[in-house]
Amino acid sequence: MSDNPPLQVPAVMFEFHYKPQDGTRPRGELENTDRLEWAAGGVPIPTVGDTVSYDSWEHTGPGPTDGRDIVVARRILSRHFYVHKDHICVYFVVSDAIGAEMR
Repeated sequence: MSDNPPLQVPAVMFEFHYKPQDGTRPRGELENTDRLEWAAGGVPIPTVGDTVSYDSWEHTGPGPTDGRDIVVARRILSRHFYVHKDHICVYFVVSDAIGAEMR
């Protein structure tokens, strides 16, 4: 038996970076990055090709805070894991889900 304490299960954070259908890379603006965080435990992690829906925000006016909360449907294009000491961040590049994918 080891005297080492058991490893703690880290928290998981998802970051969704939006890439327009006609774009070559994700947009760099902060408003196109959505973050979701969960406590440690069994969180299902989407894979490339999966579709996901989540709460987001849409810019609607001239000011930087002019906008509204919306629910978006996205398709996972790629994912990358960044393992920190106390949490894991999963970066997803996402694009708009096509209507047929959500049926």
